Amino acid sequence: MRENTNLSVYGTQGNNIAANTTVASLAVPAAGRYKVWGMARHTLADGLKITSPIAMIICSGPNDTAMFGPIVVDMAAPGNIVIQLNTATGAADTAAANIYAELLNQ
Repeated sequence: MRENTNLSVYGTQGNNIAANTTVASLAVPAAGRYKVWGMARHTLADGLKITSPIAMIICSGPNDTAMFGPIVVDMAAPGNIVIQLNTATGAADTAAANIYAELLNQ
């Protein structure tokens, strides 16, 4: 059963980008409990991580798309759900991520 309208964002990073650079950031407009899920791809293994509102490496193989979630998180205030590069992209590497979030009715 759907609780509310989904929020979504897509982001990419190209070649030669430093680790800890944001790939995708989803702005959450209000405090509350959110169900979060998505997909992430990096040309190197374990190349992406969620840094906010929780810390978690998104485990994957090289050139593989990893699905994550659903994860339930409590946001105390409006903020961002952020995926960053865990591993820098090299001359032939890229990364992409989708984030979906749904405010759960309580």
